[in-house]
Amino acid sequence: MSYMILVVFMAFIVWLAIRIRQTSKKESDVEKNFWIKENQANQTRKQDISNLDYIKIELEKLPLYQSEDPVLKNCEEIITELSEKQILNLTGISNTELKLQYGVANLNILSECDENFTQLIRCLNNWGSRLSELNMEQDAVAVYEYAVKCRSDITATWLSLAQLYLSQGQAGKIRELTKTASTLNSLSRKTILEKLNQMAV
Repeated sequence: MSYMILVVFMAFIVWLAIRIRQTSKKESDVEKNFWIKENQANQTRKQDISNLDYIKIELEKLPLYQSEDPVLKNCEEIITELSEKQILNLTGISNTELKLQYGVANLNILSECDENFTQLIRCLNNWGSRLSELNMEQDAVAVYEYAVKCRSDITATWLSLAQLYLSQGQAGKIRELTKTASTLNSLSRKTILEKLNQMAV
């Protein structure tokens, strides 16, 4: 009996050693490939980025009232400032991929455009949330819908809009939201889709 236990134990040790070796090799290969790709990216020449899909904020489509509510006032000020800046949704694209595609010389400006996008969708989410708290549902819908149009990847934005649709008896619009969400290039896409599908039932 003890002999069989020893054999099983030794077999396990051998299997574990093989697995560790395989895992180490995979990790080594991944790291090696990363640095090869990074080196190529750092040698990529500057490309023309003037024709990228920049987001131009359409202020006339948003409920700008110059509100005295501090949260709404702050959101309106941020949106107005962002309307003068370059904005790009680069969600899901790494710096290495950006450099490979557009050149290392464009990385700073592209990163700034992406940061502006992050600020935009956070602001829209906060704005919509505050409007909902104040029972300004139609304005909240307008803000959330604009965020969705910009391909926000904030889960709360999508679910809050879906909840407003439900409260207004427009459950059919959730199916359209689901179609739009399926095009997101974000890690949150799966969660958003799962939640929307649950709400659409």
